[in-house]
Amino acid sequence: MITGDRNIPMLAAAFSEAAGGTMMAHPGHWELTLGAGARVDARVVDSWLVMTSPVAVASPAAEMLGWNAILPAWVKFALNGNGESRIRSEIPIDEEPDSVALIREALNGFEAAHAILSGGDLGTAQPATLNAISQSELKRLCDEAGWSSRPRGENAVAVELESRGAYFQASFATCDNGLRAAVDLRAGEAPEAEAEEAIGLFLLAAASEIRMARPSVESIAGTATTRFEFVFSATPCAGRLAHAFSALSVACQVCAAELKALRNPDVASDFMALRSRSKTRGQSVGN
Repeated sequence: MITGDRNIPMLAAAFSEAAGGTMMAHPGHWELTLGAGARVDARVVDSWLVMTSPVAVASPAAEMLGWNAILPAWVKFALNGNGESRIRSEIPIDEEPDSVALIREALNGFEAAHAILSGGDLGTAQPATLNAISQSELKRLCDEAGWSSRPRGENAVAVELESRGAYFQASFATCDNGLRAAVDLRAGEAPEAEAEEAIGLFLLAAASEIRMARPSVESIAGTATTRFEFVFSATPCAGRLAHAFSALSVACQVCAAELKALRNPDVASDFMALRSRSKTRGQSVGN
């Protein structure tokens, strides 16, 4: 397994080929400027390449969760430790040697996210749709990743996640953007406005701590489904699929109970008040 400093030359070459004109600030750290002028910071953290891009104007949390549901693979909207909006990507670099393709794909995803923020659409950053993959092939991929599965409906498989004290199943199936592994945490009517924003802020903050998995909300015919997901634009190797299911398991352990609690208006109100006080104290310290 390739980890640590041994990754640096490989990634430096990959950035040079995928992006061109990149600047290495110091070993394991690259600063890039995309075509539209957006900045991307990329750093090696343990066995991961973590890429972030600042968001100029903050959007409502519920809106960012909706955007996460349509973004291409490898990118997500999230909140950093200071509560600031970011576009984020985490790529495990201890697996297949296809760094150039993944970095290029992630950078295209950053451009897609910035296009949404500018009021546009995904444009050419949206990858080509994969052909539908059979249940038997999906099961084979899960087996190779070390996760057992069983058929769900006609075109998907269900994977039992590792979550202490609760039972969660992820679905794995072809989607518009490729292949999606996802676990639904709740489906129903959207909560009251303050609770909806509190839930969104909590999930987006969690997205910066849980690598790969992204929180999203998909609304269809009045039903809002809150989930964590990961999308692959191409058939994943066993290691990356295993990472995705592990990330979904962590998301369930960290977020499921809190998500339920925050639907209570009183709990949501307390959460928002505490967040506001924490943000005010942080600004005072900064000044």
